Amino acid sequence: MDPGKKWTSGNSPSYWAEWEGSQLRDREFLTLKAVQAVREFGCEVVFVLALVDRLRGARALFQSNGITDYRTVFTIRDFGIHVPDGS
Repeated sequence: MDPGKKWTSGNSPSYWAEWEGSQLRDREFLTLKAVQAVREFGCEVVFVLALVDRLRGARALFQSNGITDYRTVFTIRDFGIHVPDGS
């Protein structure tokens, strides 16, 4: 992949076209798609780093896809937002 190349729907890898056509806005899903794209290039993903964990199941999602090291800088609770336990 040429990092300086601007992808368009006509010359983009299949996963990029899927992103463009998707109405999904869930960041965890998009991160997982990026992980899959990196793996398609033969690279190993050693961890995922998120700025804020919204405590909506990202850790479980990544673990179920073979990423056991999920790191965050903050959780949503650090900003005073209450999230029920078990989320």
